[in-house]
Amino acid sequence: MTPQNNPSPVSSCLKTRLAETEAKARAAEFHKQTATELSDLIKKKDKEIETYRSAYPGLIAQWKDQQEKFTNMQAHLASCYPDWECILGLTACKEILCENRKLKSHYEASMGVAELQLEYANADLAKAKDQLNAWKDMSKWITKRLDDNNKLFERICAVDSCKKPYMQLYLFHFVLWPSHRQLSTDPRKLQHQEVSPESAYCYALGLTDHCTCLVGYPWIISVGAYDCHLANAWEAWRIAGERQGAAQSAFEQIARDKAEYQALSTPAALELAVEESLRNYDKLAEKPECPKCPPCEPPADDPCHQPCPPEDDDGEQPQDCGNGSSNNPCDQPPSPDPEPCEQPPADNCDDSGQEEPEKPEKPDSPQQGKPSDPKQDMSDTPQQQGSH
Repeated sequence: MTPQNNPSPVSSCLKTRLAETEAKARAAEFHKQTATELSDLIKKKDKEIETYRSAYPGLIAQWKDQQEKFTNMQAHLASCYPDWECILGLTACKEILCENRKLKSHYEASMGVAELQLEYANADLAKAKDQLNAWKDMSKWITKRLDDNNKLFERICAVDSCKKPYMQLYLFHFVLWPSHRQLSTDPRKLQHQEVSPESAYCYALGLTDHCTCLVGYPWIISVGAYDCHLANAWEAWRIAGERQGAAQSAFEQIARDKAEYQALSTPAALELAVEESLRNYDKLAEKPECPKCPPCEPPADDPCHQPCPPEDDDGEQPQDCGNGSSNNPCDQPPSPDPEPCEQPPADNCDDSGQEEPEKPEKPDSPQQGKPSDPKQDMSDTPQQQGSH
């Protein structure tokens, strides 16, 4: 038998098995949590249904009362500020939200793909858990949201237009109106500006977020549909948890690889490994032909070994000489896209028999490049992925 070269000192077979096993163990541990959570939901569901049944008429009445006030306020603000959308675009969007988004893009561009995936997964899991908790205690959560909306309405009415011009516009369109509308129907079926006003009104600036695999906070549903919606919220939390576990395992694997590399790269370890490799080579009956080029020659597209671009006509080197990027934070490449989200549970809950809140009325306003009037049929429509 012809002696063969020993495999690399860093064997990937066992290491791969270990990574797979640890990922499965992490997933199994989370599945125990999902089973415990589901059992707890079943135990407490009937009590919450009765609480919601008693509160339901009052919640509907309060929402309708606010709907009339909010619609009147919307018409009043539109008549006072015909260019309200342009004003918000030049101030809240361009000067604040866009600059904040640049900061976010800048630090995300400095993160590795695995770290960024974990960042998104952690945020999604936290939000999914928060939403599930809201559905578990839906009556209390909706009651608080209605109370908060009423306080916000009073705050807008109390704004001094002389000292704080236009602040009413921001509070109404970016905070109050979306919060109010999201209590009326499934957030995935609402207009864009009612779900994500930041990306809707700042559409020309390209403000978008990654998808979140979530189903939304509670809204006023029929009593009989509670069980189904609660199950959907649990399912979205389960999906988010599994994705977070996979992202955590991938991120931790980087740390293990780094530790292994550091251990095998010390002078003493390298010497032992090289000695073993040379001894195995010496045992070969047929020596392979030595390559004519260095075996570790860098690839042609390696930016670390690229010559600088030719000089400009004025004799100055381009700003990206040597590293392929400028120092302007606004010119940073976009952050790596996260993996596509597994779709949240379809909204197949039967809301028949629900006394639906009245449709909102909105005065005409400029709608360039955005969804049309948000007053819409509240019956089933094609599902929108929201980041509610």
